[in-house]
Parts: sequence; structure tokens; C-alpha cells
Amino acid sequence: MKNSMRFLMLSMSLLWIVTSCDQLSEENEEPANVYEKIKGTWTINKMNMFGVDIPGDGSTLTFEQCDEPPCIGRDYEATDETTGEFTYEFIENESKILIVDEDENGGNYNATWAILDFESKSLRMTGEFGIFGNMQVEMNK
Repeated sequence: MKNSMRFLMLSMSLLWIVTSCDQLSEENEEPANVYEKIKGTWTINKMNMFGVDIPGDGSTLTFEQCDEPPCIGRDYEATDETTGEFTYEFIENESKILIVDEDENGGNYNATWAILDFESKSLRMTGEFGIFGNMQVEMNK
């Protein structure tokens, strides 16, 4: 009986270790490429224009599944509740994102965006808007 109990405890411990390791490896898996990594809906947490931080208002950018650029995305502008469509592609060794946004609905993200920080759940980028200067955007999935 005592040996059976030890065997059961050992078996349960091993099962827990194997299950935990599987979950950790799934969480730490890197996407196959930047298009897989960016795919999904990103909520804008903060923008910075003219040196002034502007908190997010619930607006989002959604980057659709893409196998070959240019790719399709959707932007949702929370202030007027409109959704627009844009195209995007990574350029310059994936250090920048070119967004072509000519839809009057949604936000206006038409720029070449330099990637400042890009993790699986966070993205920080800056775009130049001519006489309006640079705008920095911070987003999370």
C-alpha cells in the first residue's frame, strides 16, 4: 500500500511537470515570421504628438492574416465608431511598416512607421507626418 501511494504521488508529479513544460513551450513559441507576429487586433494604449502623451480611447488596428504583402488591415476609431481599411507591409529588413491608409473611415495611419519595440503582445512605432511632425504609437494585443 505504501509503495502504491509513492508510485501514485511520483506519477502525479511527473504528469504535472510534463504538462507545465508543454504549456511553457507553447507560450514561448515565436511566430514563424513578422506577419504572423503582428497578426491580430492591437489596442492603442498611448499616442504621442508634439511631445504630448495622449491616452488610448479604445481605438484599434487589426492586421489580417497575410502570406504575401501587401496585406490588409482594419483600423477602428473609437471617437466616431468608424472602421476603415488599409494595406501594410514590412520594409527595410522588417525595421519599418509601410501603412497605406486612404480610407476616410477609421483612423489615419498613412505613413512609414519605424519600429521602436516589437514583442508578441506589444508594439511601439513612430511615423513621420510632414509638417505635423512625428507621432509615436504604443499598442498591446
